[in-house]
Amino acid sequence: MSKKLPMSPDMSYMLGVSRIGKEEPSISVASRNGKVVERFMRIAISTLKILPEKIVFEEEDGLNIAMFYNSKAKKLMSKALEEREHLFKYKNDYSGSYFAGLFDARGHGSPKGIMSGVRDMTDIMLLERLGFRVSKSGRVQNANQYLKFIEPYSATL
Repeated sequence: MSKKLPMSPDMSYMLGVSRIGKEEPSISVASRNGKVVERFMRIAISTLKILPEKIVFEEEDGLNIAMFYNSKAKKLMSKALEEREHLFKYKNDYSGSYFAGLFDARGHGSPKGIMSGVRDMTDIMLLERLGFRVSKSGRVQNANQYLKFIEPYSATL
């Protein structure tokens, strides 16, 4: 792996869907949808070159969890997340994949609207710059436009 994360729409999705451990070098995903976890594992193997036997998979109470340890990948992914206002400032495959990953891992739809699953105010700011109206809680007010934007990249839609 190089000194920079090899960016692609798949890697952007991985950044959105992953939970990155603060104290340990783990990168994980937890979802009730098996397609999300399967895509996480496929990207880890193909893009990050993680050996399949190094990925830990568990299922408990219908929740699928996949995790692997790689301090270098964690460092590169953390750095990319710090730079996301530059990486995802345009409405393209990269930002669509990133926000699809956030939605697949943390977001949901309800009668009250679409929750985008944002991590923090930086994600809200990015969505606003891309033309989506988002509340501080992450609820997208122009939900139909948002869903059209992330649908081609989402594993759940």
